[in-house]
Amino acid sequence: MKMANNTVYINRIIKKYMQALACMIFLFCMISCSKDENRFSRDYPCSFTFFTEYHQTSDLAKILNNPGLFVIVTSRQVNGITQLTVAHGYDNKPETIKLTTEKERRFDYTNMGANRSIIIGCTSFSEQRAYDAQCPYCLDTKSGVDYPLAFIDNGQKVKCSVCNRIYELTNGTCISGATTNESMRLKEYRVKVYMENVFPVIYVSNK
Repeated sequence: MKMANNTVYINRIIKKYMQALACMIFLFCMISCSKDENRFSRDYPCSFTFFTEYHQTSDLAKILNNPGLFVIVTSRQVNGITQLTVAHGYDNKPETIKLTTEKERRFDYTNMGANRSIIIGCTSFSEQRAYDAQCPYCLDTKSGVDYPLAFIDNGQKVKCSVCNRIYELTNGTCISGATTNESMRLKEYRVKVYMENVFPVIYVSNK
């Protein structure tokens, strides 16, 4: 009888321990999800879809298999056709991509952050990242939206020509030019890569 009572007692202890552990895991997940959500900016609408199927050799398609490669993508309309200008940090030869297929013409490329320009790339840890291509400090403290960032350090960092702040592309943090106790990050957007017709599709948004 005594052994049976001990077994019941031990089972109760184990049950309480498992409940406490489950609660801790749940809270950890909630906190992690909350922090992850806070990474992404909703200050400006952003929705960008790129079908590598039609541009397999483009610099934008190359970011998927080249850790450390980032590009700045800018959108504009030319004679009713959306053209993307893709610039990278290792030379001064931007690429022009025309979106002329029926599928591409269904999409709206005007909502690309603050000023129709975003940074997309792959960190050295093979993690896809996307940011607004305008300086977050200038966007938040000045009027207008034209504060473009430019590549430095072989495309691993970007610098604002207005305030001279420098941002690291691996995690989006400001590493130079910030005042004391100033916490500033690039405005980050979500990146999703999915397959369509066996080709990757790059989707950037803040929804």
